[in-house]
Amino acid sequence: MELTKDEAVRLHRELWDWLSKNPENAKEDWPGWRDMDIYIVNNCFGCAFTIYPNVYAAIKCKMCLLKWPNNHCGYIHTPWERSNNIKERTRLAEQIRDRPIREDD
Repeated sequence: MELTKDEAVRLHRELWDWLSKNPENAKEDWPGWRDMDIYIVNNCFGCAFTIYPNVYAAIKCKMCLLKWPNNHCGYIHTPWERSNNIKERTRLAEQIRDRPIREDD
C-alpha cells in the first residue's frame, strides 16, 4: 500500500470518526488497523504521510497534511488522550476528524 495524501486523509477521517462514536476506546482499538500493510507511525495517518516513505525522518506537525492550532496536533490530541470524560473525548475526536486539509504544498 502506498500512502497517498488522499488515502491518508480518508483513513484519518475514518479512524477519528470511529473514535468519536467509540469514545471509550484508544486509537489502537480501531478495527481498521487489521487492513494496514504499512507501518503507521504514532497510529496517525498525518504523521505517517508526513514522513512516508522514510520512517526514520523527524515528524514535524507544521508539515502535516492537516492544519492544526499553532501547527501542532498536541493542542487537541493531548487533551483527547488524557480525558476520561466521554462527551469531551467525543467532541475532541470530532475536531480531530474534521481538521482542514493543508493546501499550501
